[in-house]
Amino acid sequence: MTRLLIQKLIDDKMKEGKSRTQIAKEAGVTKTALHTYYHNSAKPKGKSLVALANYFNYTFDELMEPVDENKIIHDHRKDDITRLVLEKLQDQSETVKSKVLAYLVEMIEGGQKSGDQ
Repeated sequence: MTRLLIQKLIDDKMKEGKSRTQIAKEAGVTKTALHTYYHNSAKPKGKSLVALANYFNYTFDELMEPVDENKIIHDHRKDDITRLVLEKLQDQSETVKSKVLAYLVEMIEGGQKSGDQ
């Protein structure tokens, strides 16, 4: 069975230590609804779809797409990744920061070029 992005996102939140109850509450949906979406018994609609899209920061269509397990970095997540890296590097010298960011840019751009071919 193909996994949907919404299933992967719920799994990721659970790996961070959140329960499905917490995820549902934070997202603004019922625990039962989240369970149903996770097991692909029904598709989110209306207010639930809007709430989940806002919570996970994805479009409606993206939430219901099959997951490409090989694609690690999504284009619209680059800013989040950059922000996280900068937070982790805040106590490092400017030289270290520059080298790490240059490396990440090279990896991201290299991945886009190979993915475009």
